[in-house]
Amino acid sequence: ILGKDYECASFFSNVTEVDSKVISLYYAADRRYNIAKIKNAINNGKIVILDRYVYSNMAFQGAKLNTEKEKIEMIKWLEKLEFDFLDLPRSDLNIFLHMPAVASISLVQKREEMADEHEKNAEYLKKAENTYMLIASEYNFKTIECMKNDRIRTIEDINEELYNLVVEYLK
Repeated sequence: ILGKDYECASFFSNVTEVDSKVISLYYAADRRYNIAKIKNAINNGKIVILDRYVYSNMAFQGAKLNTEKEKIEMIKWLEKLEFDFLDLPRSDLNIFLHMPAVASISLVQKREEMADEHEKNAEYLKKAENTYMLIASEYNFKTIECMKNDRIRTIEDINEELYNLVVEYLK
């Protein structure tokens, strides 16, 4: 029996402050819950495109840690959890659309929908960007730079580069 001082965690009230391993379990569980859809599509010969997937969990949870060593330990822990323990399929091709944090903050401020907890914290977004770059290097992601000459590239321009990368891979 827990004492009266026990307080139930509100995991999603400020996700940037919740313990990395604790909150990552919720995101991983959500992916595991939906795994049948993904595996069914793969088994039927479909190309499955996943936005953010396991590597997003690695980046956003790793961003909470201070040293590169701690970040890599978290990344490896999540790799074991999601790919090995939860049996999520590994991707054949990983593409990182690198939008610098300063640019993404500007984009968030211009859009109509409300920013999430991650997007409201500029320092956290910078740490997440750095962690994404670490992951992209560690896992040999193809990287598309979304800024060119200090300007955000057009969606069409980024899409063309993305399309060409995928077509080249599929050959």
